[in-house]
Amino acid sequence: MICGEDILNPVGGRGVYLKLVSQKMASYADIVIITPTAYGTREGFFICDEKESIRVPQEDWKPEHGKFRVFKAFFYNDYPQLDDKTIMEFDGKKVAFEGHGRVMFEEFKAYYNFMLNFASHMKKMEFDLIHVHDSDLWFLAQTLGIYYRVPIVYSSHLAENLGPSKIYMSPHWRLCITREAFALKDSIKIHTLSEDYKNKLVEVFPTIEDKITVIPNAVNGKFLDSIKFDDELRKERLGNYKGIITLVGRLVPQKGIDFFLDAVRKFPDYKFILISVYSFTHDTGTNEIAEYAKKTLDECPNFEWENGYNQDLKWKIMKISDVGVVPSRYGSYEIVVAEWMALKTPVIISNKCPIIEYLPEDCCDIIDPSSESLIETLENFEKSEDRIERAFEFAINNTWETVAKKHVEMYEKVLGEKNGWIFYPTWDRCNVPGKSIR
Repeated sequence: MICGEDILNPVGGRGVYLKLVSQKMASYADIVIITPTAYGTREGFFICDEKESIRVPQEDWKPEHGKFRVFKAFFYNDYPQLDDKTIMEFDGKKVAFEGHGRVMFEEFKAYYNFMLNFASHMKKMEFDLIHVHDSDLWFLAQTLGIYYRVPIVYSSHLAENLGPSKIYMSPHWRLCITREAFALKDSIKIHTLSEDYKNKLVEVFPTIEDKITVIPNAVNGKFLDSIKFDDELRKERLGNYKGIITLVGRLVPQKGIDFFLDAVRKFPDYKFILISVYSFTHDTGTNEIAEYAKKTLDECPNFEWENGYNQDLKWKIMKISDVGVVPSRYGSYEIVVAEWMALKTPVIISNKCPIIEYLPEDCCDIIDPSSESLIETLENFEKSEDRIERAFEFAINNTWETVAKKHVEMYEKVLGEKNGWIFYPTWDRCNVPGKSIR
C-alpha cells in the first residue's frame, strides 16, 4: 500500500483508516505500507500491530503473521511555496519555474527522491498487488506497478473534481485533478467509501462505474467507548459558558468550518472549540479559512482553536462536548460522524455527508451545509438519549474486522481475474503460517 500520510502517527481520516484496516488485514496477507517522509525526519523500517510500532534494522524487516510492515522513504525536502519562484541553474543559466511549471518541477524532485530511496531499499522485494490511497502518489504507484508487473487498486478518498470550481484556479489543484483522472482511468479497481460518492464520480467519469467497489469506513468502537468523561477538563474548558460546541476537521473548504465560525458570533454564551490541522494543499480557500479562524480568535472570547492537536486531547474534548458539528459541503464518507457517535456525544451533520446512507433513522440532526441552517438547529437543539443510543449502536457495530474482510475479498477478485498481469507470490514464499489471499 502507498499512502501520503504518516500512518504511524495519523492526524487525518485517511491515515487512521489505513492504519486500522491494515491491523486487521495482517492476518490474511503480508501488508507492506510505503509512506513518504520529509528530510527533516528519519526514514526507516517498522513492524506494527495493534499495540505498538517498532523500528527495526532492514535485515530484520521480515514478514510476521498478524503484523504489518511500514517503510518510511524520503520523498520531499519541504512543501513548495507557490507564491514564490523556484530558481534553478542549468549549464550556467538561471531558469525560473513559476505557476504550473513550478509545481511540476517540485513534483519531479519529490518523485526522483522517492524512487532513489525506494529502489535502493526495495530492489529485492516482490509484490502481488499495489493499493494506492493518495492521488498525489499515483504516478509513483504506476511506475512501481509497471516495474513489478502487478495490478493497482486506487482508493478515491476525496476527488478534487467534486470540489468548488474556484480550486481550478490553482496550479496545484489542476495538477491534482490531472493525477486523479489518470488514477481513475488506469487503475484495475477503484475503492470508494459510499454509494453517494461513487455516483458522483460516475457522473464525471461514466466509464469507471464497473470497476468501483464500495467498502464503507469504520471506527475503533471499543477504544472510543473506553474514553472517560474528564470532569476537570470539562470544568476548565467550559468556564462560565452554558455549553461546549465542537468541530473537528482539517482546514479545507469542504469541511464547512466557515459556517461554524459564523455560529460563534451568534451564541456568545456558549464555548466553541475548533480542533483542526492545517492542510498543506496550497489551496487559497484553506488560507482564507485560517485567516477567518484567526480573526474569530481575536474577536470572540468564546472561541478556542486547537490547531495541530494530539489525538488524546482530541478524543477527550469530543467526549466532554455538549454537541459535535459536521457541516461539510461534500465528502467521501465523513468518519468523524461515527467517532462522535461512538463517544456518545450528540452530533449535527450536513445532508452532504455520505455516511448518511448507512445511518439508522433519527439518530442525529441533519442540516443543509450553510450558516443559517446550522444556527437555526443550534437554537432549537435538544439532547435525546434515544438518539444517542441509536447512534452509538451504529458506530460500535461497524467494525474494522468487517472492513478488512471486504478489502481481502476485493483483492482476491483482482488477483483472480489476473487481467493479463504476471503475479509473483509473496506470502507463500515468506513461509509464515497464515491464510493467503491467493
